[in-house]
Amino acid sequence: MFVRYACISGLVLLSALPGNAQDLHFNTTAPAWVDGARSNRYAQIGNPAVDVNVSVASTGGSQTFTLGTPKGVSTGLQLAVNFATTGDTKVVTVTFAEGVQGLSFSLLGIDKGANSQDKVTISGSIGRRSSAPSLNPSAYVTVSGNTLTGTADDPGSAASGVAFGGYVDKVTITFGCGPNSPANPTAQGITIGHLSWSGPLPVELVSFTAKPQGRGIRLDWVTNGERNAGQYHVERSRDLTDFTPIASLPAGGTTDQRQTYGFPDEWPLEGTNYYRLRQVDVDGRSAYSKIAAATATDSEPILDVLGNPTDKSAIRVYTRNLPDSIFQLLTSTGQVYSLNTAIDGDGTLRLTTPASLLPGMYWLRADTAGHRISRVVVIR
Repeated sequence: MFVRYACISGLVLLSALPGNAQDLHFNTTAPAWVDGARSNRYAQIGNPAVDVNVSVASTGGSQTFTLGTPKGVSTGLQLAVNFATTGDTKVVTVTFAEGVQGLSFSLLGIDKGANSQDKVTISGSIGRRSSAPSLNPSAYVTVSGNTLTGTADDPGSAASGVAFGGYVDKVTITFGCGPNSPANPTAQGITIGHLSWSGPLPVELVSFTAKPQGRGIRLDWVTNGERNAGQYHVERSRDLTDFTPIASLPAGGTTDQRQTYGFPDEWPLEGTNYYRLRQVDVDGRSAYSKIAAATATDSEPILDVLGNPTDKSAIRVYTRNLPDSIFQLLTSTGQVYSLNTAIDGDGTLRLTTPASLLPGMYWLRADTAGHRISRVVVIR
């Protein structure tokens, strides 16, 4: 049985299976950027598709774009400006309708001239939480936190790399003057390279835990947002290699609200149980969670008959703390039938009954060192 309720904290992201790379080219992706425009909306980019909005705003005093910018060029979105004061900035905001993974782009032209110094600050977020970029500066740039500052005049083609290892749905690029700019800087400019990412974020998993509870193990997970999420499949393994699905439930679909889910594994395996979630999107894409592990802590021997009455051909049972058990079936008159044992993929046992067995009520007995347990079984 699944339980669904609400709340928790921490951050764990589902790792997506390999997907198609998505690209946005400012000068060729339709509709192409119009020279001098302050914004553009790119609809349904990539597969799975996501809408992307790009806008340019100004802060500070009087400042003028030059060279017909902002405009799309072969290397990206070009910005050329003559700042009136060193406190003026141009702010480029990229907003994704759904969070995306692995966003990367280059920044070209960040440098320091005789009468200007470029400074660019990059920030990202997913929902209300910030997402820090990794920066790979060119030879003409220094890095401090998430800020790139020009240190020398570059040839115009030197690129600094920007990459977000996690997920983002909003990126802000603030272009302004460095600390060594003169009071009245001359014309300066940068180019924001074309955008690339690996795909939209189906589910943001905040936490996934496994803990002993009673005679079983309790699984809990929390999502902070879901996009076109179809189902969760709970998978279990005894060796971290072979995982077997043990349950599934519907996901929340598309929601920005925090969702909390729970599942009690009432028949865990002997020893350590390893669990993972496989989240399946409505279009069939899937992603795995981190692995959670737990061991059932009770030491009492357990013998449960699964499905009773049961078919004549085999009896399915769940056992724990009954090592090397010998199983027998007894009639009311004391006749004893030996049973062959096989382990199914989900860790339960399949006990094969004799072909001559008649329908009726029997005693299933498990004998192991120090323990004997019996259960009533009805054969159809």
